[in-house]
Amino acid sequence: MNGSPWTQEEDNILRENFRKVTKTELAELLPGRTYQACSRRFYTKDAHKKTGGYQKWTEKEIKVLKENYPKMQLKDLYKLFPNRDSQSIVNKAHRLGLKRDSFYFISQRSTKYSKNHKFFSKPNYLNSYWAGFIAADGNVVAKTNRIRIGLARIDRAHLENFKRDTDYTGPVVDHDMKSGFNSTNGFSKIIINGVPEWLYYLEKFYNVTPNKTYSITFPRQLPEELHLPYAIGYIDGDGCITNTSAGTPCVSMRGNYYMLDRIKEIFDEMFPSPFPSQSPPAKVAYCSGLYRYAIAGRRAQSLIDYVNQLDLPILDRKWKKFYNESK
Repeated sequence: MNGSPWTQEEDNILRENFRKVTKTELAELLPGRTYQACSRRFYTKDAHKKTGGYQKWTEKEIKVLKENYPKMQLKDLYKLFPNRDSQSIVNKAHRLGLKRDSFYFISQRSTKYSKNHKFFSKPNYLNSYWAGFIAADGNVVAKTNRIRIGLARIDRAHLENFKRDTDYTGPVVDHDMKSGFNSTNGFSKIIINGVPEWLYYLEKFYNVTPNKTYSITFPRQLPEELHLPYAIGYIDGDGCITNTSAGTPCVSMRGNYYMLDRIKEIFDEMFPSPFPSQSPPAKVAYCSGLYRYAIAGRRAQSLIDYVNQLDLPILDRKWKKFYNESK
């Protein structure tokens, strides 16, 4: 029908429905006519004059638009304005500076498993620990608003702790293959989709972003009392506790310089060397593309004993092994 003359019946349908129904509905009423052709016909044939022409937006309409545009599906929004076409509604919203609430729509599409979307919204001891853990060992994907954490199967319970603390109802998935983990028993992972608010607050308060390994810095904007739980979470994600040749513990971690330098400052202040003149504090040292920091001996033992008394979901496999409960 493209290019064929318009009939009187088509003109009547166009006059009665243009700017009142959606483009899809108009296409069904006028099969063979594109929306561009309908628009051109409507305005060139003075059809719009018979409908009253341009209609000024009323205060009531503007109020309805402001209240519903951010969180209502467009197809439902259009029904609230039966005398306006879809394009004019969207154009008016843009002129008013209205924006769609992406957090809302993504969370609505990701309702298979529930979670506490506000978990990271107010920094505290618990979420600062988990933010440090994600900073070290989490995979953040902004495009899909997803966080993925994978651990050796032996540490599966730690992912269950994360589920519990964030009220996440999805599964911890086990795999038999090694996939880079130093474990003959495979690995476990948890994938949380549809968490744009988590990503927003993790970046705002904790400097956690995608591709963070070489760029992340310690979140000095946090209240100082939350620096330690963040550092402990970071160690649980990317650190280890081993035995030295002298039989004393050594707490070590890897990362970029700006992250480890702040952790060093915290430990130097809280767990100073007992003999600073004989054994000065260890430095952050470059090692194979990243930096390494470690404390050992009495300082490490003091740190371990202190951490085990904190109300944090620490990785028991690391911290309990050297815990001196008698102190």
